[in-house]
Amino acid sequence: LDTFRGQIAVPLVMDGRLAGLMLLGEKVTGAPYTELELETLCALSNYVALQMQSFALHAEISRSRAYMERILSGMGSGVLTLSPEGKIAVCNPYAAAILGTSREDLEGQDLRALPSPLGDYLYAAFLSPADAVCGQEVSIRGGAVTLRVSTSHLADEHGRPLGSVLLLED
Repeated sequence: LDTFRGQIAVPLVMDGRLAGLMLLGEKVTGAPYTELELETLCALSNYVALQMQSFALHAEISRSRAYMERILSGMGSGVLTLSPEGKIAVCNPYAAAILGTSREDLEGQDLRALPSPLGDYLYAAFLSPADAVCGQEVSIRGGAVTLRVSTSHLADEHGRPLGSVLLLED
């Protein structure tokens, strides 16, 4: 405390581990800290630690998202996902190229943005794992493009649907 001219060191604890110390110097008034002020500082330290944890989690989510984006961009197959709200959540560049559109034009749209029967397959897999297809041959654009389509149902640990995935191979 002497090195940093601190009067009080308040621990910042994240997940049961010491993440840092908040050092406070003398009060502007020069009076010593009261017991109530010390209790308030300790209560506030929990808030500061939660904010630090929030920043750390946000950074981790950003890193994970960038990693997933690199994976999806580099895939040699098209990937489309359906969100629980029934919107196209993810469209990788390969899928957009196969479908003759852009990611921006598909992501956030409902299933009608997909050529038939791709939206039907994606929605069927969303409703039930039993309705997922594997290696189904599909023609789009009036038969000009033939694709091999596979779908998968995504569910949480309780079996509730989270979405579905459609894999396109040309």
